[in-house]
Order: sequence, then structure tokens, then C-alpha cells
Amino acid sequence: MLARAVTHALVGLDPRRVEVEADVYENGLPAFAIVGLPDRACNEARTRVRSGIFAAELRFPKGRVTVNLAPAGLRKEGSGYDLPIALAVLAASRQVPHAELDRHGSVGELALDGRLRRVGGVFAVAEGARRMGLEKLLCPAESAAEAALTCGPSALGPVQRLKAHRMVGGPPHLTGSRTAMETVHIVKLFDRVSVDGHPGSAVAFFDNGRERSVLVRFDDMQVREIPESRVTVGALRPAA
Repeated sequence: MLARAVTHALVGLDPRRVEVEADVYENGLPAFAIVGLPDRACNEARTRVRSGIFAAELRFPKGRVTVNLAPAGLRKEGSGYDLPIALAVLAASRQVPHAELDRHGSVGELALDGRLRRVGGVFAVAEGARRMGLEKLLCPAESAAEAALTCGPSALGPVQRLKAHRMVGGPPHLTGSRTAMETVHIVKLFDRVSVDGHPGSAVAFFDNGRERSVLVRFDDMQVREIPESRVTVGALRPAA
């Protein structure tokens, strides 16, 4: 059975959609292959995903498992593909509702005990999910604040451990985190930039209710581009 999960790769400053396709052939010889130009860290997901699924008390398919990261010509880097690979494998083995994956984006590194670890590039995946109109982004709880910079807490599904039945399908168990909520409140302030100073400066104007005459206002695109560029170069590291 074939199943797909959705994530995004960061190309420059732009998120590129990546479809994680998993094909499970239960009657084949046991094998687990990842194709689609993965780097070494991404290819090592075979070990992490297998152990993480077992640790979550779920079933890893006994036959041949093939995972394709499309488009195949785009290099896939890092361990953030662990979670979408695991979800695609679980859907292909009929342990996760296939249709649910089409409405969720996902990113995160799996530990051998099923925990999710923080990875880089979560902001790009969140921005890609927002542009696609996906309902939820499943991400490590430690990365919720970074993801909330673009998609907001209502669209987040912070995950601490691989529990497929709680992440997709059935009654929703995905909730935003207080840290993510606080981060969004901070981001909403990005459309105004003020400076400190003595009486007569921007602070004094702001106190007198005349902030419009001295403060800069950004449009929605600029509000997202500022943290996007800073996260990409590592200058902005939201606290988990």
C-alpha cells in the first residue's frame, strides 16, 4: 500500500514542498530503503524510525519498505524527515488514516525511544504548511515557538513522543503551547519598530499617543520575512 506525508525543504529562504511516499510490500523480503537524494543524516532515519515505531508500541512492517522523497532531484538534508517518514510508513501499513496525512505537515527527528527532538528549518516547514493551507503542523514541542512565528499556535501540534493515534486521526489531541502563544503575541508587535531614547524621542512620542508619526509599520509579508531570514541564518533562536 502507498501512503504520503507532507513536509518542506528549505531552499535559500523559500520552503519547497516535499512529498514523503512510503510503499509497503508485506510479502517481500525484509528491507528498508530511502531514495530521493537523501544525505547521510536523512538516510540514517531508517534506524531511528524503526526503533521509534517499536518504542511507541506500534508495528513496523515485516516486508519491504520503500520511502521516496519527492521531488527526487532536490537534495534532502538533515534528520527532520524522520517524523514524516514514520507517519508515511504507519499509514502505508494501515496504522494511521491515510486521508489524515493530507491535512497535516510534519517535521522532527525521532529518538530511539520515540521522543521527538528539535531540528533546524522548522520555520520553513511551518511557512510552507501555512501557504498550502494545511490544518496542522506536527513538530517537536521544543520547536513550537519557532513554528508559531509564522503559522500561529492554533495550527500547531507540538509533539513530545511518537503516538500516531493521538497525532492524526480520531479526536484531536493537538494543542498549542503557552510558549508558542507568547511568541505569537511578540511577533504581532513586529509591525511596529521603536527605539529607546530621551524625552522628545520615539519613546516620548509613543507615550503621547503619537506613535504613528515616528514608528515604521510593516505589511504581513515583511512581518514574516524578518524572522524567516533571521531563523535561516541562526540569528533568531526562539526558546522552546
